Amino acid sequence: MRALVLAFVLVAAGSPVLAQGFDVSTTFKRWDTNGDGVITPDEWAAAHRPPERFAATDTDKDGKITPEELAASIAKLQG
Repeated sequence: MRALVLAFVLVAAGSPVLAQGFDVSTTFKRWDTNGDGVITPDEWAAAHRPPERFAATDTDKDGKITPEELAASIAKLQG
């Protein structure tokens, strides 16, 4: 069930899904609209992501998401 929900969320968000799983790098680059290497709350919202997921993904609570934090969050969702 979790895999089905994750697949739906990824497709609904327009995120690439590869045979090996979620392509974090491509998605991160698309969501990091100013290219500074982090995703801010404004960029997260612009990507139509739920605000509560930003807080859960920003594990060091510095107000921005790194590629590593996004990858860890996706890995956790994948199971």
